[in-house]
Amino acid sequence: MAQNEQGEYVGGLQASVVWSYCVLELLWLSEETRGQGVGSQLIEQLVVFAKEKQLTQIRTETLDFQAKPFYEKQGFKVYGEIDDSPKGHKTYFLVKVL
Repeated sequence: MAQNEQGEYVGGLQASVVWSYCVLELLWLSEETRGQGVGSQLIEQLVVFAKEKQLTQIRTETLDFQAKPFYEKQGFKVYGEIDDSPKGHKTYFLVKVL
């Protein structure tokens, strides 16, 4: 979780360990926090956790109108995609090898 100076939650993530990898299920940032490096810090904390657990990769998915460029800046690579899911959009599956 990420908090501002007033102690309010401004971001966080939820992830699970599956076999030898981590699944990033949810990454949330408040509007005022976006673009300030908080998301990058949360990803880095997840990378540290995953390496401590000797996991080999982090996987996630995002939609074409969400955070694909953000994840790519964090070192994630697209390994699959589904067209028209949801209708009129594309779902991307991404992986960051550790």
